[in-house]
Amino acid sequence: MTELEDPGPKSEPRRPGRGGKLDGPTRMLNAAIEMLGRQPPSSITGRRLAKNARVHHTLIGQTYGTVASLLAAAYKRERDAFIEAELSDPLQPLRPFALADYPRFWRAHVHFLLDPFAPEIAVEMARSNPLKWAAVSMEKQFPNRSKDVAHSLAAIWWSMQIGALVFEKPLAQGIRISVRQRDLVRSLTAERIEDLLANCPDNLVPGPVDESLKTTPLVNPDGVLDAKEWALIEAAADLLTSRADAGISGRELASRAKVNYGLIHYYFGSKESVFDKAFIHLHKSYVEDVVGAGDVHHVIPFKMIGHSPFLRAWAGRELAEVAMPPINLVGMGLLLDYLLDGEGVDRRSSADLANAQANTYCAIALQLGWVLSGISVSEGCDTPELVIRSYLFVFYKWFLSGKWLKS
Repeated sequence: MTELEDPGPKSEPRRPGRGGKLDGPTRMLNAAIEMLGRQPPSSITGRRLAKNARVHHTLIGQTYGTVASLLAAAYKRERDAFIEAELSDPLQPLRPFALADYPRFWRAHVHFLLDPFAPEIAVEMARSNPLKWAAVSMEKQFPNRSKDVAHSLAAIWWSMQIGALVFEKPLAQGIRISVRQRDLVRSLTAERIEDLLANCPDNLVPGPVDESLKTTPLVNPDGVLDAKEWALIEAAADLLTSRADAGISGRELASRAKVNYGLIHYYFGSKESVFDKAFIHLHKSYVEDVVGAGDVHHVIPFKMIGHSPFLRAWAGRELAEVAMPPINLVGMGLLLDYLLDGEGVDRRSSADLANAQANTYCAIALQLGWVLSGISVSEGCDTPELVIRSYLFVFYKWFLSGKWLKS
């Protein structure tokens, strides 16, 4: 583990100039991180950023070279502050929801995951990945644990936070957490994570991994849409697998669909409408697959992996707090009911209900967070993705049953 890099003069959080005012480079960093909290990086222009920072737009090029480099520097400043406070001491226990105290960092981090549009961003995310520090903490605090178990615990600690923070509102709504119960459920959820990190068996037996989980293809509903119209919707869904729609041009969308650019306006009126329509179809596919037709698909671990484009697009809309079509959250409620019925919980008992809600919350937040950050987590932990998933499967089952799988 290397020490934190010296952020240098360009990355200092505050550098007062005359009269105690912040200088231009610092104002640019502050403006960049604020904008990253609200929108994907590819949609941030140099002129808009410079206006928010109250500097001339040419100062960005003179100081950082490119907008992407400035965004990466702003992210680096927040990430390093998080690591210094939460992870620099490897013997310090990992706090269950440490990221919640660093909204500028985690929101920028998620936007980088959703929209890694420039090499500078990918390079900065790989450098000093917080997961490396968390994995070392798990190894040093519990030296008898296998490396794979330690790194998988670091992965679940991170993934659950990402899922819970990004989807905070729909999780509370889907699991039917009342305002009166909110603090109790949060406390119980934190206790589950602390218990898992502290008391997980040292040589935990990994679970099975479904290597066939791939993105579920969209199906033209009854073939009613024109082939070229549907090609645009499919192309939009495909692009959402690795990009944020705000940073994708109409010409890039048309090129991916292999249709004339003018057809975007002919069929939909605007590029944004294409992505909105794709989002609706992705949502429908997600509900049909995860909820299933009277079965228990909602209990299958990591079924959500097959719906990465939808969940990524949903995450982007949650962060931007923009209007979107109503999201069907019945799958979350079905998983809660599965636990309540399986354990014979008296729904009138607020304590028992809160326990079941906390377990459901953990199981769903884990999956949502993994879909958004799985590759980054795997790289940060320096552990193959399938290995981590084999242990996350066990953690998921533990949340639902309170028991460890036996070999």
